[in-house]
Amino acid sequence: DPANAGPEAAPPFRIVEVPLNARSIVMPGARDFPEGVTATSDGTFFAGSLEEGTIMRALPGATEFEPFIKAGANGLVSVLGLYVDEANNTLWACSADADNGKLKGSAPVAIKAFDLKTGADKGSYDLPGGGFPNDMTMDDQGNVYVTDSWTPRILRLAAGGTKLEEWINDPQLGAEQWSLNGIDFDASSNVIYTVNQRAGLLFRIAI
Repeated sequence: DPANAGPEAAPPFRIVEVPLNARSIVMPGARDFPEGVTATSDGTFFAGSLEEGTIMRALPGATEFEPFIKAGANGLVSVLGLYVDEANNTLWACSADADNGKLKGSAPVAIKAFDLKTGADKGSYDLPGGGFPNDMTMDDQGNVYVTDSWTPRILRLAAGGTKLEEWINDPQLGAEQWSLNGIDFDASSNVIYTVNQRAGLLFRIAI
């Protein structure tokens, strides 16, 4: 708030200098609503569409995304967080129902697994009790962790497992709807980091 800013206050915005060699990757649709993005080690980018229920891909060096996984494939509704597991040739996706995508109400909310190279279905795991899967990460044992933005819980799919289970459910994480969002794993300290977007909180949780 500039009106209440003191002499040492940070500016309300910042200017970012973009390198001359930076490039853009253009999306083909007029309203794809990209929400999640991930990339492989060779520079292949993937972006999900919350509006269309699709996943797009841009190969290394490409300046435009191309269709990769079609709308509704494997029960996709609105695509949010994405995660690449190169070791197991798997692309993970959060499939939620934001009530604003074209496929709303068409399938249970879940996390989806696809073949990283071909896009073929590899699995689907419903959230117990419903919810809103927003983002995901994986630890060094191959366990997948998923935030639920509608409840104060993180779910886990054990490596080789067949269903999502609650890993932690604690009101401290934010009992209000639209709280939990981003999540990441830190291998150096074996902890999970997650954020409450509504309250502006960062949590560090020992596995």
